[in-house]
Amino acid sequence: PAELQVRNPRTAATFNIGGPIRIPKIYSNDRLAFYFTYLGSRASNPFNALSTMPSAAERGGDFSQAAVASGPVTIYDSQAAAPFPGNIIPVSRVNPVSAGLLQFFPLPTYQQLAVQNYQIVSSSKASSDNYGFRQNLPLSRKDRVNVNFNYQTRTGNSPTLLGFRDASDGSGFNSSLGYSHSFAPRLNSNLTWSFSRSKGNVVPYFAYSENLAAELGISGTTQEPIAYGPPNLSFTNFGGLADGAASISRNQTSSINEGITFVRKKHNLTLGVG
Repeated sequence: PAELQVRNPRTAATFNIGGPIRIPKIYSNDRLAFYFTYLGSRASNPFNALSTMPSAAERGGDFSQAAVASGPVTIYDSQAAAPFPGNIIPVSRVNPVSAGLLQFFPLPTYQQLAVQNYQIVSSSKASSDNYGFRQNLPLSRKDRVNVNFNYQTRTGNSPTLLGFRDASDGSGFNSSLGYSHSFAPRLNSNLTWSFSRSKGNVVPYFAYSENLAAELGISGTTQEPIAYGPPNLSFTNFGGLADGAASISRNQTSSINEGITFVRKKHNLTLGVG
C-alpha cells in the first residue's frame, strides 16, 4: 500500500470567570466570591490498519490461485481425505452459517496482493465538555461555607478493522459542600460533605439491531439486545471479525469528613473522622 499520511486535529476551548459579587447600587461584597470554568475539546484521532481479506474467488470457494510465501496451497476435503479437485470447494459443501457471516468481510482494497491486501483508513472521534462552579459564602467572621460543583459529558466512537464503529458516551459530576468554623484564632473546624456520580456506556455497532447470531442458527450467544450482532471470529493469516463489548456502568460515592486543627507555634495538630 502507498505511504499513508494522517492528520490528528484537535480543538479545545477554555473559559474562566470569577471574582467578588458586585451589583451596582444593589449589593456588593468583596468576601463573597464565585468562580466558573469551562473546558471543551473535540478530537479526531487517526486509525490505520492493514490485514488480509479473502479474494472474490476465494469467497466463492475457488482457491486455485491461492498461494503463500512457500508456494501454492492445497485445500483438503476432510471427508474424502484428499484434496478438492482444482482446489475448488463446491458450494454445496459451504456451511450456511459461514456463508451468512461472509457478508461482514470486505473485499481486498489491493487486488494485486495476496497478503496484506486490505487497508482501512479512518479516525476515532472524541468530544468532552467540562463545567465547574465554586462559591465562597462567608456567613460571619468565624463561619464560612464553600460550594464546589463540576459536571462533565463525553462522547466518542471507535472504528474497527472491518469498518464498524462502536459508540461510547458518559457523564458525571462531583460536588462538595464545606463548612468552616473558627472556635479561636488557633482552633478551627472543617466539615465537608462530598458526593459524586458517573455513568458510562459502550454501545457496539450492532447493538439493538438484528439478532444475527440467532438468525444464522448460532447457539450459546447472549440474547440481550445490546449485545446483538455476529460473534467474534479469528483466523490464522486473515483478518478477524470483532465487535465491541457492550457495557453499562454506574458509580456513586458519598463521604463526610470532619477535621479539627489546632495551631501551636510552629506545629499543627489535626484530628479528624470520616
